[in-house]
Amino acid sequence: MLKRLNVSCPIDDVLIMAGAAEANYLVIHQLLQPGDESIIEAPGWPQASVMAKALKCPHS
Repeated sequence: MLKRLNVSCPIDDVLIMAGAAEANYLVIHQLLQPGDESIIEAPGWPQASVMAKALKCPHS
């Protein structure tokens, strides 16, 4: 599909995850640093607030 859309994606840029929760954890962990403030939609994905709290990031 990427070739059809003329998108280049080297194999080193591909990461395969076991599920969405694991992928979201890695993204949140890379984007937030302790003390960063985050805005989490509610109702929504409940694990996002748990992850933000674990990283010591206040959220609203």
